[in-house]
Amino acid sequence: MATMERSLNLFWISRTMRSRRTALVLLAALALLLAARTVLPPKLWSPLLFAVLGGLLVSLSFCTLAQIKTAAQPPDSLFVARHRLGCWGSPLLHLALLILIVAGTLMALTETWGRTVLVEGETFTDRRVEYLAFHQGPWATFRPFRVKFRLERVNVAYRSTGEVQDFETTITLLDREEPARQVVIAGGHPLACQGIMVYRHLFGYAPIVRFSPASPTAEPSPTASRPALVILDTVGDLGEGERYEGSFTEPSSGRKVSLRFLPDYDQPTSRNLSAQPRQPALLVRVEGGEGSPGATFRGVVPLHSTLTLAGLTVNFLDYRRWASFTVVASRGKGLLFLGFALALCGAGLLYLFNPRKALEQEGGQR
Repeated sequence: MATMERSLNLFWISRTMRSRRTALVLLAALALLLAARTVLPPKLWSPLLFAVLGGLLVSLSFCTLAQIKTAAQPPDSLFVARHRLGCWGSPLLHLALLILIVAGTLMALTETWGRTVLVEGETFTDRRVEYLAFHQGPWATFRPFRVKFRLERVNVAYRSTGEVQDFETTITLLDREEPARQVVIAGGHPLACQGIMVYRHLFGYAPIVRFSPASPTAEPSPTASRPALVILDTVGDLGEGERYEGSFTEPSSGRKVSLRFLPDYDQPTSRNLSAQPRQPALLVRVEGGEGSPGATFRGVVPLHSTLTLAGLTVNFLDYRRWASFTVVASRGKGLLFLGFALALCGAGLLYLFNPRKALEQEGGQR
């Protein structure tokens, strides 16, 4: 009696987990959880997500086994045997979905990625302190990506109107075991090296500026005569009126200075004509000054020129481009590609060898 009850319970669990209703309920729960990610606290959201994903994996496992069992049965007739490959389309699709969920979960748990910024001529050595942003999955541990490269130049393509169209970066890949080689990283063409992916993200400008007190009686600061490389933020989308600007505290005077890079500044009209650096200039804003602590002073200094503003001399010496890169290491990419390949095979088998059409044709011939 106990053995019969146990068999009935196992049959009920198997039938429930492979039913279409259970799969739809779990998919709806997954969609609701993804939509409520910003509402629910992380301590509640993460366990619920893994519980739903676990239930979906179990349901897909039961469905896949049932589909494989059905496809492995011998055909009823010779006509259907010719189209027997189509019977494996649905099992392959279920197996592909199962592998894709496992791959996505594995990538979320073990993925490591970081974002760094390099100015032309600088070298990335993969140290933790070099990342502006860094993320590790719950099961990931920080390990050096074992990649080293130098940013040679940032190549920007412009439209006929002067706006930015696209950009690519030329880097020199430095490896102890291989000779140095140059690689171009463009949109949709990342660098794949030693199991990691390097994507180019954004670019901007870094002017080289020297600040010094304008008053000859002022005591010079130790840092006043040193040129400063100021990395400006890129605000807005590329090609849609982006701006290159940033602010900092000038060390020799202690005042707040804001800079904005103007790529094509026309002095007669006091306008920036395009995003192409034909006549570079800097828009300088200085907060406070001698006798006016709450005032803001502004002026424009062209490239290789000097501007005196509120007791501060600004010398625009040169500029460089910078580029940001995203370095990603993940263990689930192989499973991800395998899942997509199986899904394509399953869809192709269902399309080319449709068993339902074979049965209809066989019934019509009879």
